[in-house]
Amino acid sequence: MMSNVVCFNFVVLFMPSTTEAENANHTYIGYPKEERTLLLSSVAIGALVAVVPISHATHAYGTRKVFFAAGLLSTVATALIPTLSRLSLGFFVALRFMQGASIAASFPTVGSITSNWASLGQHGLFMSTLTTFGQTSAIFSMPVAGFLCTTFLGWKSVFYLHAIVSGIIFICWVLVYRNKPGML
Repeated sequence: MMSNVVCFNFVVLFMPSTTEAENANHTYIGYPKEERTLLLSSVAIGALVAVVPISHATHAYGTRKVFFAAGLLSTVATALIPTLSRLSLGFFVALRFMQGASIAASFPTVGSITSNWASLGQHGLFMSTLTTFGQTSAIFSMPVAGFLCTTFLGWKSVFYLHAIVSGIIFICWVLVYRNKPGML
């Protein structure tokens, strides 16, 4: 989920702005500073707006369902970026907002997994391990984005690959994870 957000930080260097035509040599002026700022901050705004509703939903429906729904939201938003970002800046901002809203599920999920699956003596280990997603997402996303952007596949392939990988991960999540030990 975090990789879906992080990949933009690199890809924005290779993307044409909404108003630029795509060209064969893939050289673009890109998004102006104000638009880049809006695209970057919309993720944080989405996370801020969604954190309380997602916390309540996690309590009401369980971590498994809510985190899966957040993962699907992130996957779909990421898959739509190459198409909708070219149509309007508003669509692009909305997709980035959805990515941010999905990230809001991460920390309640970390807390829920830790409280339900770890003994009291393991809480620190679980929390520190589960919160490495920020660092590991950059370790995956940046080199992959760098490689793909410089190939014939181009900047769009970065978003498509991230959507495919996150879709697979979240399908595995919903198939394997249970809210509490012993649940089927």
